[in-house]
Amino acid sequence: MVIDLSQKGLIEAIKLDCSLIRGYPESTEARAVVNSVAGFANQMGLTTVAECVENKKQVEALKKAGITHVQGFYFYKPMPLNQLLEICKENHT
Repeated sequence: MVIDLSQKGLIEAIKLDCSLIRGYPESTEARAVVNSVAGFANQMGLTTVAECVENKKQVEALKKAGITHVQGFYFYKPMPLNQLLEICKENHT
């Protein structure tokens, strides 16, 4: 199904849920699933997004596994839009 959707251009990314990422890379099961999904997505030319990334160890392991994008508290906690825009403005000047 994912292959068909990808070939038809209906999906561009696979998002990895918090339940997988919280145990990564320590959990053998989480590591097996994340690494398999990353390999599959990369071969299909799909972007991968890992949710709930909370530490540098996860960032480095996910990058090594081939995950293309990460998001989570490691980078920023949730914030109001105006605060986010201010941070973006500061980082691009």
